[in-house]
Order: sequence, then structure tokens, then C-alpha cells
Amino acid sequence: MFTSSIAQSSEAFNAETERADAMVVEATVYWGEGVLAVRHLERGETLTLGESDDCDVLVAGLAEPIRVEHGEGGVHVLPGAATAMSLDGSVREPAPFELRAEHRAELLAGAFSVQLRVVPAGKAAPLSLADRVKEGALATIGVSFLVHASVVATLAFFMPALGQDDSEALDRDRMYAMKAMLDAAAVREQDRVEEAMTEPSPANQGASSGGGRAQMRRAPWASPMLARKGTMRRRATRNRTR
Repeated sequence: MFTSSIAQSSEAFNAETERADAMVVEATVYWGEGVLAVRHLERGETLTLGESDDCDVLVAGLAEPIRVEHGEGGVHVLPGAATAMSLDGSVREPAPFELRAEHRAELLAGAFSVQLRVVPAGKAAPLSLADRVKEGALATIGVSFLVHASVVATLAFFMPALGQDDSEALDRDRMYAMKAMLDAAAVREQDRVEEAMTEPSPANQGASSGGGRAQMRRAPWASPMLARKGTMRRRATRNRTR
């Protein structure tokens, strides 16, 4: 049985919540007296109601789905397997029809009913402060990242290097050069000492004469170092004899 809500609409236009430049098809699906689903079809959209999986709204008992098309030429309704139909309160046999603005239609299919009407499109509700902050959070985070990255890059460009600089490299080179000079000087000093130890004394030049044996005895003491060692040995021997 059809309800009285299928009568011609006389609702006033609400400029605060509705748009006068766009119309949509409002489809309300009832299961008994409870609302099962509400859909709004803009121009170019299609709504199917049936028991198959590819339907937009599942309605049990509709072997052939109800199809509502909101095209450029108007709103066309295919009742499918609907058992009864009403247009502006007038009961009719289920057949394809065109739904115009300020008119309502109702289709029955067992315990389900579908009410259709053409109404002005609703305006988008203003976002709350929390929603606006949520939507702008990504942009805020991106801008903050760019600002902080630029600050860090600027500091890294103007700050001095924390590693060794050119002056430290020069000091290190000087240290190596001084070490090499000291090593070379030590080698030269060692060579002079060895030459002094091996250089023959004037007394050794007369070794071929008769006093060669005595000169041979004195030859080892020609080196100052060996002379000092000999003196120390003689003193030690004297101390033991005493």
C-alpha cells in the first residue's frame, strides 16, 4: 500500500542548504517503515536496485533490477520487477517513465519500496575548525620541512669545517721535514765517528821501520774513545791491586 508521501512536492527552496543551478535525483529505499539507503544521483549517474551482486543497492526479491538513469534528457526510470508503481499519488501499472522536477514516484517490490524525486542539489557543508586543520596539516608539515631544511643548509654552508684545515696540514708537513733532517744529521754524525775510529795515526805510518812494533801497540789508542776506555781499565786494575 502506498503512503501519502508520494504526493506532489510543495517544499520551499532553501537557499542556505540547496543549489538552484543543479538538480539531483533522491532515491530512498525503505524496508517496511525503516530507511535502508539514501542515494543522490547527479547528472550522468545511474542507480540499480536488485538482488544481484553488481547492483548498487541490494533489494531481495527483485529478479530484474530497478534502474534509475539521470541523463542529459531527464530522469528515466525502468521499474524492472516492481510489483506496483505510483506517480504523484496516482497508482499505475509498472512501466518505464520519465520523472520530472517537483514530482515523486514510488515503486513497490514485496516488503521493499523505493521513493524517487528530483530535488535541488545540496550545498557542501562548511568544514569545522578541526576538519580544516586536518586538511591543511599536510601542507603545513611540508612548508615546515622546507623551512627547516633551508636553515640547516645555510648553517652548513657558512660554518667552518670541523676537520683538519690547510694550516694543520702544513704543520704536519713541517714536522715530517724536521724529522727527516734530524735523521740525516744523525747519520752524518755517525759516519764522522766511524771515520775517526778507522783513520790511522801518524805513528802507524812508520810501521816499516824498527819501531813498528811499538807503534803497532800504540795504534789502537789513537782513537779518543779507545783511549778513554784504556785509561778506565788501568785505573780499575790499580784499585784491585791496592
